[in-house]
Amino acid sequence: MDESETRGDDPRALGQRLQEARKATRLTQQAVADALGVARTTLVAMEQGVRRVQSDELIALAGLYGRSVSELLRPGPVVPGFGIQFRAAMRPEWKADFADEIQAAVEGFRRWCANYVYLETLADTTLAPVEPHPYAVSGLPPDQAGELAARSERNRLGLGDGPIGNLRAVLEGDRGLRVFLLDLPAKVAGMFSYTKEYGPCVAVNRKHPRERRDWTLAHEHGHFVTSPYRANVLTVAGPENSQSERTADTFARHFLLPTEAVTRRYYTLLQEGGGQTTSASIIALADYFGVSFQAMMLRLEELRHVSAGTWRMLDHEGFRVREAQTLLGYARAASHEDVFPRRYLLLAVWAFAAERIGEGQLAELLATDRLSVRDRVQELVGETGAEDAQELASILSRNLS
Repeated sequence: MDESETRGDDPRALGQRLQEARKATRLTQQAVADALGVARTTLVAMEQGVRRVQSDELIALAGLYGRSVSELLRPGPVVPGFGIQFRAAMRPEWKADFADEIQAAVEGFRRWCANYVYLETLADTTLAPVEPHPYAVSGLPPDQAGELAARSERNRLGLGDGPIGNLRAVLEGDRGLRVFLLDLPAKVAGMFSYTKEYGPCVAVNRKHPRERRDWTLAHEHGHFVTSPYRANVLTVAGPENSQSERTADTFARHFLLPTEAVTRRYYTLLQEGGGQTTSASIIALADYFGVSFQAMMLRLEELRHVSAGTWRMLDHEGFRVREAQTLLGYARAASHEDVFPRRYLLLAVWAFAAERIGEGQLAELLATDRLSVRDRVQELVGETGAEDAQELASILSRNLS
């Protein structure tokens, strides 16, 4: 489909998108006007939808704002940025260059969430808004609040007290979280935000190992069920010392490693090992619950099954966890989870198969090239048993409603 067919003819909507894009890049109207070679009043008129934007101006503005022309011209509602939500998450002690990295990462995160809303608009299949209903834990100490919320959430999801397995699939499918695996700054583990426009959105650093990603996801899920209106940036150094952060961290520990299940499994392995706690038994325990050796060791210290400071001692002595896992047969193959939520992917392929977007826009929405996009469509055609893209669109329409 030609781009002109999808762009609509609403200068006010375009003006709002241009204004939102400019603010996201923290450029002043005067700076942008100077870059375009126009008066500031002309740029103001563009952003107000009073003066139409010429094609060459639109291309220049897209370049200035780091966006594609199709993104600025797309139909559907203009969704606001994340600035207000994340302002409180920015810590005063962060250096300016790191704060700039975070701001850029937040904007990239927002754009993927906006793409999700756009795809839903194209398909007219927006799910009922996922409204947060936090557990009544306010007023409790963080340790009690996090544990109570974790127990309640496991019961709600029917998880019992065993290993969860595919955590991302559970939270996307049963909780409506929109989970993206993104290339975040090295010092950032994940981000969370809830707004009525985007719903509950989580970004997890895809460069981290699978067990670390799941821990981050559990932590951010903890925010959704205990403090959903507080946006979060979780660094690799750990959560800040606020009550909401400590509650979310406690939630992650109890959600992934329930006390009774860990204790029961620990004593089973202890008996099998002749009553001795060994690094091998703890590696096996960590593998069973799908967490890192460090996380399991710290949880066992917390439960007083091993002496406090054991992990610090092993780390100081240079214990090589990955090497030990390989020798014991617990080495984990590299994980190749998709960047996008499953439903996002299906919506994007449906939009293409139903001829709502072209191949180029599909490639942009999936952050890939045209050749890879064709392979992805054919892969999904094969998965569903459809004969062609048109039949695939029909199948996906039923699955996305």
